[in-house]
Amino acid sequence: MINDFSRGIFLEDADTLLPWDFSREELGTIANPIQQESSDRFLLHWNGHVLFGGVKVQVEAVFYKENRQAHDHHNASGRLHGVNLNFPQMENLHPREQFERLKIDFIQALGAPSFEREGNSQSSDLPLAKWELPDALVVLMVFEHFFEYCVCEVRHKPRPAKIK
Repeated sequence: MINDFSRGIFLEDADTLLPWDFSREELGTIANPIQQESSDRFLLHWNGHVLFGGVKVQVEAVFYKENRQAHDHHNASGRLHGVNLNFPQMENLHPREQFERLKIDFIQALGAPSFEREGNSQSSDLPLAKWELPDALVVLMVFEHFFEYCVCEVRHKPRPAKIK
């Protein structure tokens, strides 16, 4: 089964669902994630799983502790409403090349993106593709923080109300 995102993130290789709206504690019991805690957040990582019909990913769920800057984060309620997908380095490809290869896989699994930016300039215009699906927003992108990285965000829709 390829993920339709209506109920959560489906780890295809493990035949396991990470359900939307589950708490960090509940998610910690599913598919044996690596759990990390820092001063401001809890991280859960499910490494080496398959999504999108064959793409190997690390699924990362971030839950911030009480901190005002995190209130706009998709998991600010303490329940799963979004994940980050990180990709193992593909044959040591540059992140923009990795983006192009992954975009092909995403198109096969999700159809044509609803928005796409090619990222022709070297500095500010980084490649990005969005899929507005009935139950989720999927964003594949290259971003820069000291170096360029290819990542993906999957956010459940509708987005929960902001915490005040």
